[in-house]
Amino acid sequence: MKRRSCIGLLVGLSVLGFAPVARAQAFAEGPQASAWFERAGRLAGFTTGQGEGAPAAVIFFDARCPHCTRLWSDARRMDGSIRLRWVPVVLLSPASARQAAALLRAGDPSAAMDAHAQSLAAGGEGIAAEEPDDEETRALKENTASLRAMEVASVPAILHRDRSGRIGLTVGAMPASRLARLVSEN
Repeated sequence: MKRRSCIGLLVGLSVLGFAPVARAQAFAEGPQASAWFERAGRLAGFTTGQGEGAPAAVIFFDARCPHCTRLWSDARRMDGSIRLRWVPVVLLSPASARQAAALLRAGDPSAAMDAHAQSLAAGGEGIAAEEPDDEETRALKENTASLRAMEVASVPAILHRDRSGRIGLTVGAMPASRLARLVSEN
């Protein structure tokens, strides 16, 4: 199955658009789905969770998205046993690019994301940041283009792999406990 067909299968079953809850999930199997998951895991971003292995999920997020920051905060309250790759994209506003760049350049991106989420939750603007440099701009464009190549137009968009190796795509907000169940099924 060609990558485009595999991604089309995933996306064709997904509900696109901003959603208060995750509305759709699709699965694909085979080398093309695995290759796409591996590629997404190498995009610019940062990883949370214990261990050194591959992440169980790759989460595409926009720093200005309230559903994304809620998922972040919820995931941080979990025990950290699930490795998650957080990939910033630019979808919502010019501030998204500045804040995503600040996360990419942070010495401790998890702490920076914690501060960002806390600021937004308190009614603030999130982390302050300068314009992205050329390398950060290139990385953010690649991240966003990868999301759009999956024909996904909203965030959070979560590529996840369960224990049996099935690759899933879920678009929309969800509690981190639901994400934990997705990666531990089978």
